[in-house]
Amino acid sequence: PEFRKEVTELAAKLEAPEEEVARRAGHDLYGLVAAMSPMAVDMLSGVLRPLHSRAWDVQVDTDGLERLRELNKKHALVFLPSHRSYADPLLLADVLAEHDFPRNHVLGGENLSFWPVGPLAKRSGIVFIRRVFGDDEFYKLAVREYFGYLLAKRFNLEWYMEGGRSRTGKLRAPRYGLLSGVAEAVERGRVDDVYLVPVSITYDQLREVSAMAAEQVGTPKKGEGLAWLARYAKAQLEPIGAAHVRFAEPISLRRALAAVDPDDPGGRRLALQKAAFEVAVGINRVTPVVATALVTLTLLGVRDRALTLGQVQQVLEPVRRYVEARGPVDGVPSAEALRTPTGL
Repeated sequence: PEFRKEVTELAAKLEAPEEEVARRAGHDLYGLVAAMSPMAVDMLSGVLRPLHSRAWDVQVDTDGLERLRELNKKHALVFLPSHRSYADPLLLADVLAEHDFPRNHVLGGENLSFWPVGPLAKRSGIVFIRRVFGDDEFYKLAVREYFGYLLAKRFNLEWYMEGGRSRTGKLRAPRYGLLSGVAEAVERGRVDDVYLVPVSITYDQLREVSAMAAEQVGTPKKGEGLAWLARYAKAQLEPIGAAHVRFAEPISLRRALAAVDPDDPGGRRLALQKAAFEVAVGINRVTPVVATALVTLTLLGVRDRALTLGQVQQVLEPVRRYVEARGPVDGVPSAEALRTPTGL
């Protein structure tokens, strides 16, 4: 009924036939909707697990997960992880499954819906969505309705606010469009509250670094497809360290929206920007300092000079002492190795 009511209102706004508006909005809605077939989930997991299972030893913040489990008994969660690798959603899905969490509805770009992975993913809770909506009121209506439905049923969502992988390890500026759709579900009373969950996914090393570095200096990005997937899978066969998954304190979206001044036309957008900024701060707060990051920082800091092993250790030492002085290097045992030339 709510959807039909909005169709009627949009038809009046656009001065278009209601049947045409319903047809176009319905078509867009059908394109978004994902199923959650146990068989498809198992098949997709089996096909994609080699993309990350051999490459990293996964270290998980189990205390953070237990806090989220209690919260999820009453409220839907929106997981908002950092984005550094194609493996991020695969790795997080495995972590949640291993700790008996319901599977997220994961929002992904339409560029990843290639055959045969796309149809299988769509039956495994992957929602393929446009990167840009523009002024397409029909598509906005479909997204708004689908988000409201999922959250009202307490399905958890997941997407990557940066809109793409970080090429530097630093968080990219967040995008707010999808967050606005969740906010509308809260404002319209479809759901009492939704909690945003900042998630840090950090890797000792990434196979993708060389390709991303090449793209940064002008090499065209290769399109995704079966050949791309095969190359990526082949590169992930050798272990390359640990992956760290951590969860920051969740953020109540209702509380964030409560600060909006009703007389300020830009107040809602400002409230969402602040909420997104809180998510970024939360991610940074729980992101561990890994040994490879410290060494990389040292090597990049001297720009075009070559360094001997002794010089690397000399430049690194004050940075290492600074990190240790700020507290224990929790969950990063490899940082201890940086004290010795052999470990370095």
